[in-house]
Amino acid sequence: MPSSRPRCSAGSSSWSTAAATPTSSARIAVSIERSRPEAVAALALDAYGLSARERQIAALLLAGLSTQDIAARLYLSPHTVRDHVKTVFAKTGVRSRPALTAALRPI
Repeated sequence: MPSSRPRCSAGSSSWSTAAATPTSSARIAVSIERSRPEAVAALALDAYGLSARERQIAALLLAGLSTQDIAARLYLSPHTVRDHVKTVFAKTGVRSRPALTAALRPI
């Protein structure tokens, strides 16, 4: 049986991850820990309905990469990256890179 890793809000901008794993004695071990920010950001990006490429672009934006750096890393033209950035902003309801970071980091 594979382990499960659901996440839930723990209030005050904090998220927790629960992991359940079967043990050899027919019991289930459950652990709860604070979620990693990148895991929660990935969930938020999915919730906004971003495509796989848009999630890639958003993750690189959150990592602080410039348009030129993203273009080089993904073998895209800077113009294509800017188009993806506009779409990410529209879907997440933000107007700037700092606003995107603010919208996703404190989750």
